[in-house]
Amino acid sequence: MSDNSSLSNCRNFRLTLITQLSNLKPWAEERMSGQTKKGFNSIVILRAWTVLKYCNHCVFDGASPNPVGALEAATEELLDWGVAGAKGITFLRALAPNGE
Repeated sequence: MSDNSSLSNCRNFRLTLITQLSNLKPWAEERMSGQTKKGFNSIVILRAWTVLKYCNHCVFDGASPNPVGALEAATEELLDWGVAGAKGITFLRALAPNGE
């Protein structure tokens, strides 16, 4: 895959993510507060950071695009943050039916 193609795929992926997150913000602001809001914000930031790292890895290191892999890595990182004691994330995980 050429560098231009990887760059284009990453730009499209980032644009899609930014659009989706922008659409979520008003919804979240109206419905969340306290620890729920903190946990949600942490998840959004972590996902965005993971996507940025993924895109950089594709563009600068020549890795093949794998959006599913990037989101799986973000989920693993999220679990690590919860284990490390990130309060908002731990709060949301406790609310989940299966604790995940």
